[in-house]
Amino acid sequence: MSTKSINIFQNSRDHDSAAESLVEQTLKKEMEARNTYQENLIELNKVAGHRPRSTLVLGIQQENNAIRSLQHENDELRQSLTEPQNALELIMTKYRQQMMKFTKHQNIQITENTY
Repeated sequence: MSTKSINIFQNSRDHDSAAESLVEQTLKKEMEARNTYQENLIELNKVAGHRPRSTLVLGIQQENNAIRSLQHENDELRQSLTEPQNALELIMTKYRQQMMKFTKHQNIQITENTY
């Protein structure tokens, strides 16, 4: 065999080893993730298993009520913000109109004084 073919063979063997190593690492991480998931699932089932179903349903209903209350409060706050915003926009529009009239009046007086 030539040196070139030996180098190619050696490189392919190195690449195969690296690929196998990556596959092994990936499989190991997947197994660890599955084990962690299973442990978490078992723990959650233990916690939930100690409470009767009616208690869990009641807890969920209370959370839903709290969420609805917060959503209602958010809507009220949003409305309370839009009213002052609209008033401010109206005030600024009137201010701009008055400033336009004022500057036109000033320009007219300046032109009259220069003639």
